[in-house]
Amino acid sequence: MMKTKIEDFIKKIMLDWNIPDLFITIIKDNEVFLNKGYSLSQKKHTSSSLFRIGSITKSITSLAIAIFVKEYNLDLDTPLINYLPEFEVDSDFHTKNITIRDILSHRSGIPYEDNFIKTREITNRHELLKLLKYFKPIKGLREGFIYNNLMYGILGYLVENITKITFEEYVEEKVLKPLGMHNTFFSIEKAFKTNNLIQPYIIDDNGNSIPRNDYLSKKTDFLNPAGGLISCGKDMAKWIKYHISMDGSPKLIDEMTYYDLHYPQVIIPKRHLFKDFGYFHYALGWHSGSYKNEYAIWHGGHVQYSAEIFILPKCNFGVNIMCNMESVPVGQILTSYLADIFFNNEVTDYNSKFIKQRENIDKRKAELLDKRSQNRERGTVLKYDPILYAGTYSNSIFGRIEIVTIAKDLFILIKNEKYKLQHYHYDIFEFNHIDSNGRKSLIEISFNSDGGEVISASIVFNLVNGNEVKFIKKPNEIL
Repeated sequence: MMKTKIEDFIKKIMLDWNIPDLFITIIKDNEVFLNKGYSLSQKKHTSSSLFRIGSITKSITSLAIAIFVKEYNLDLDTPLINYLPEFEVDSDFHTKNITIRDILSHRSGIPYEDNFIKTREITNRHELLKLLKYFKPIKGLREGFIYNNLMYGILGYLVENITKITFEEYVEEKVLKPLGMHNTFFSIEKAFKTNNLIQPYIIDDNGNSIPRNDYLSKKTDFLNPAGGLISCGKDMAKWIKYHISMDGSPKLIDEMTYYDLHYPQVIIPKRHLFKDFGYFHYALGWHSGSYKNEYAIWHGGHVQYSAEIFILPKCNFGVNIMCNMESVPVGQILTSYLADIFFNNEVTDYNSKFIKQRENIDKRKAELLDKRSQNRERGTVLKYDPILYAGTYSNSIFGRIEIVTIAKDLFILIKNEKYKLQHYHYDIFEFNHIDSNGRKSLIEISFNSDGGEVISASIVFNLVNGNEVKFIKKPNEIL
């Protein structure tokens, strides 16, 4: 009866959020209650069906780091620079005092900027380490929560620098193999060769669900410690059981370290939507708090797929959700629903809440773009001849872009891709950046001048939040 009720709800959620495939794992009293896949296209799933789990990887990375720290006589609370002398950010105080614990708990004060991947290639973690010196803190050390995937990448480099093997190899040997998680991979090639990797989908510009064509890319492998794992229901059941056991069985770490992984380290500002969560903290690779007065740990993941793990350790209950659509809240909707029906709570309708939230976000975006359009001053012209805008522009973090002229038209070159700049007004242009799946995102670029020459360009990658990135023009260079 309960399974039928659960399955009916799963099918409704998949339809509401246009989810092609979903896999759910439920553990209760250390037994598998449900470990099953669902498909709108009647695709057959097994407990070995593979999905990316995104930032749930952080919970596994934190365990690996705890093992690593013990094995090599390090300390979570010793400044990282003691172990990694090359470590540097754009603050002497932060450079000298940031610890491994600060990074695992996202309280380093260093901002996370993911748009730089659009303009800069990073091929390994050492390059990331060298780039970090340009990142200026936006909060004091341990002053608050700032989610940062890049800093997890630095911990991967720390492991490699000391162990002399790759971070991925270390995690496999110290965590995945001992827990019997033999179908969990960092390598997309290995996952693909199993024939169990589920094709991810994406919503195109017309609102249709289409297969992604970039899911075999390795361009972000340097961030594997933050979100690179691919797993299946069979293995995630083992991961849930490990944390439900409360004593960390099998014994990969001592009991105090095990509890330390789940212990709150920094407060996260509470969001109104989640009023059933009594408090929000981040521990070490886990969110930590309470759900309807029960102690809970959880984490989401959104890298090409969406995933959510949710555990009530004292209730001997855990759920893992994986689906093949990115950035959808189905995991949060389903895990809260399951906790409610298993423990006879009044069911909170998070599905309606998230649908309303999505509608509000879409409405706000439309209003902002409409206001921008109304503020456009038509008929304005450039200050200078287009040739004076051409040149190389650079940013310490974002790398470089090229502006070229072709028959009086301006084009921008980003990582060997060329986009025509459409004149908006004055010295402001816009262009549609097209990702590997054919989706368009409108980007604004404005040129700044001084003394009769163009000196810089400011790019707004997201017109909704309006954050500008300034690129400085190399002087006296004309292409």
